[in-house]
Amino acid sequence: MADTAPGEVADYYDQFWSGEKERHYQPEPKLSELILRYAEPGVDVLDVGCGAGNSYAPELARRTGSYVGVDVSENAVAQARRAGLDARAIDDAASLPFPDASFDLVICIEVLEHLLSPDGAAAEIRRVLRPGGRLVASTPNLAYWRMRANAVFGLWNPAGDELSLERPWRDPHIRFFTMTTLERMLRHVGFSHVETDAHGGRFIDHATSRKTGLGQGRLYRRIEPRLPSLLGATLTAVAVK
Repeated sequence: MADTAPGEVADYYDQFWSGEKERHYQPEPKLSELILRYAEPGVDVLDVGCGAGNSYAPELARRTGSYVGVDVSENAVAQARRAGLDARAIDDAASLPFPDASFDLVICIEVLEHLLSPDGAAAEIRRVLRPGGRLVASTPNLAYWRMRANAVFGLWNPAGDELSLERPWRDPHIRFFTMTTLERMLRHVGFSHVETDAHGGRFIDHATSRKTGLGQGRLYRRIEPRLPSLLGATLTAVAVK
């Protein structure tokens, strides 16, 4: 993947957002709350990796009155624009087409794991944030119990798309984080304050690799906050410039 040309990356995501299959990412309730926590009137918000903008983006735009989304996929951007959002195509998240200190809030949900240079993107996000501005980011948790179990049994599922388990070598997830390394990267690029957490784990669903409709379970919800690195499937970070 390190030898993949930018055009090939864009081609992959254009195919992903081609409309052949409807894509709709629905964050877990805890992540949804975090995404919207700082979305207040007058806040200028940038959504890096906005996709089709059919998830949390409309509510972000409604609450703040100032939303811009960027994505490498022209197809995704076109869909977001048809939904009434200000969306723009970019070549690389590590090179954002905005002046320094343009935004109060940057959202980057399930994007960093797709990037050849996630630290470059994080540094660029910090550049376009105003002093005191925040980044809210999420990414899969490499240290999640199911990922650890996969390794024990010689399995590898990067969890990037429908072919991840069958053909992991062509998966779009190319970078992997734990709570510790995500925080370390954000501090490395200059964020002054970083808080990381993990949530969204399951037992039966993730043990059987199928949706059972049983949800997280009361006991799991109670224990997860005590062992987030092990029991949380999704990492979150709030970083302040």
